[in-house]
Amino acid sequence: MKTLYSILVLTMFTNCQPIAKALTGISTPKEETTESILDFLEKAKMDTSNIFVVKDEKSYYPTLKLFSNSFPEALLFDKNGNELIYKETVQSCNAGLFATIPNLNTTSELKKGNLQIENVLNTYAVPLLKNNVILETQCDYYLIINWGKFIGKLNRDHVKVWEDLAKANNKVKIKVIKLNIDLQKNWEHTENKKL
Repeated sequence: MKTLYSILVLTMFTNCQPIAKALTGISTPKEETTESILDFLEKAKMDTSNIFVVKDEKSYYPTLKLFSNSFPEALLFDKNGNELIYKETVQSCNAGLFATIPNLNTTSELKKGNLQIENVLNTYAVPLLKNNVILETQCDYYLIINWGKFIGKLNRDHVKVWEDLAKANNKVKIKVIKLNIDLQKNWEHTENKKL
């Protein structure tokens, strides 16, 4: 588990605007449970539906890599589950989402990526609760947002705002899936193994 903490701390300070992130209440990650995650969401007045968590310790680092080792961050998919690229470069900050989400419509043209939503969810994530709906047929876009209790105010200033923007876009239906990237108490720990 110490290896995971080290990777997480290093990741926090190798991405977009590390000083700004340090000032936004980022804390040392702690192991979380279903109850602690739901409690946090309710206190933050965030939607508690469609919450997923990283499947296991082995999947943790590959999951962070999917999101370019950045958090909060998002992956956008079309109605067929194909990844859409909203950033100009992989290193670009996530600020583009604030404009992309409200401007999505049925004729939006974004470059396609290599990921498939079903593969991402089936390989790296599990639903927090058994009654979570994964994919819908009546959806134009899917937005997977990574988030964690340890990222502090960024949950309110980014994650909640992105989710609200998706709900407010009346031109298309955007299904938001929040992928929690907190360390999970129920993982089988492989302290002496490399990730």
